[in-house]
Amino acid sequence: MRRRVLLIAVLITALALAVPTAVVYYAAFTQSGLQFIVNRVPARIAGVRLTFVNVRGTLADGVRIERLEIDQERVYLRFEDVRARIDLRSLLWQTIHAPQVSAHTAFIWVKPHKEEPASADPHFLPHGLVIRADSVHADAATLVLPNGQRMDGTQIDAAGFIRRHTIRILNSVLTMGSVQLTGDTDLGAANPLTL
Repeated sequence: MRRRVLLIAVLITALALAVPTAVVYYAAFTQSGLQFIVNRVPARIAGVRLTFVNVRGTLADGVRIERLEIDQERVYLRFEDVRARIDLRSLLWQTIHAPQVSAHTAFIWVKPHKEEPASADPHFLPHGLVIRADSVHADAATLVLPNGQRMDGTQIDAAGFIRRHTIRILNSVLTMGSVQLTGDTDLGAANPLTL
């Protein structure tokens, strides 16, 4: 009787460990697991519309996205030919850490918006979430400001992170025509934004 109880306890423990391990392996290390995740991402999350076109690869080895669109009340982002690798361990600490991210083209449109009341808490991300990238590259980028002014750049390289109230861009290099800009930038969530 004692052996039977011990054997059942061992089997239950093994099953309790095997099922989550198999789920994580399927989601992170297989193409079909990535497709399963992408198909379950809602098209709208808290007023943000997400569009993924032709996603391939695996979370662990790298993802390739033909086109990624993020449409929010204040900004519209479109990235073509995105390649990224995500450190899955960082997700345990509510951090999305991408050692490498590249895009062929990036289009950023900062939309005109209404003034918010002074009591509002402007922020970029929810509490506790951090997005970090060690190496970001774009062959070409276009930034359209709320007043319609357009800025085009090529061969953009940077690193940085986004927290609730700050965006810090480190080691950035941007070519605009015959001018090359380098440096670090801090952007603060405020109304208006602080630079």
